[in-house]
Amino acid sequence: MAHVCSRVHSATHACLFLSGGTDSATGKVHNGLASAWNWAGHVFGKTSASDVAYTPSVLYKRDPRDVLFAVTWGIVLLALRGVLMSTLLLPVARRLVKRPLPEKGLQAGHLRKYHRSIDRFAEQFWICILYATSLALVVPFWLWNPEQLWIGYPHTTMDGLTKAVYLWEASNYIHQLFVINIEARRSDYLQMTLAKMLKYMGWQTTCDAMFGAFMISWTITRHICYMFVMMTCIYDAPRLIPYRSPVDLRTGYAFTPVVYVVFITLLAVLQSILLVWFGMILKVTYRVLTNAGAIDSRSDDDSD
Repeated sequence: MAHVCSRVHSATHACLFLSGGTDSATGKVHNGLASAWNWAGHVFGKTSASDVAYTPSVLYKRDPRDVLFAVTWGIVLLALRGVLMSTLLLPVARRLVKRPLPEKGLQAGHLRKYHRSIDRFAEQFWICILYATSLALVVPFWLWNPEQLWIGYPHTTMDGLTKAVYLWEASNYIHQLFVINIEARRSDYLQMTLAKMLKYMGWQTTCDAMFGAFMISWTITRHICYMFVMMTCIYDAPRLIPYRSPVDLRTGYAFTPVVYVVFITLLAVLQSILLVWFGMILKVTYRVLTNAGAIDSRSDDDSD
């Protein structure tokens, strides 16, 4: 009986807290909750940037129980979405979404359009909450010193926050597998989340301004910062990491000539897709400049 209780406790702990933590000095297994609490107390208890510099005492490895963590928090996000939709997001949407003026004989169609706009406003509001939470999970990023990405490879351990970010994103994707069948159908999901919310409220000028901000951020992140990352993958990775064959799953060493070529090819394909989307963004920009207003060119005919 004690053995069964121990197994249940271990599984429950893995569902709620990070697994695979070890003390970086002693190598002993560490409690994930205590580690997160110590990290938060250190960061939020400091007042200057130099104070926040933190060398974690607990490092995390990949662990099979990470699947339990991601699935559990994916379900939690789904439940939280349902609660917030009924208690906060939909009531706010009903107050803010602009009711269209019905044309004679088309009252029913305008009413359907109004309720659809309310639903989509609430959906975009939820996405904004998820994005804001992701931004709060800040991890180190060496844009101006990208060699740090490769020094010390293979990276078999990571600090608790970095692992939490990866598993948070996994939980987000799991929850969206369910949400995609709940939200109003459309041919694609919007990148211009805040701009769409403003459009539903009838603030077209502000919507166009937010689209301009979106276009600038897209250009910087998808076509400038992304190219920094791609260039360091092309030039710095083979310079700092020796090739080995074959892939060694036990040690995590996977830098072989074939793997290198495959990943560079995938990065190039992704940039090509981003350029196609950028072309769509330019079409919307043309509509804004010609006073036609920002409309997502990827939406289906039933969207607003």
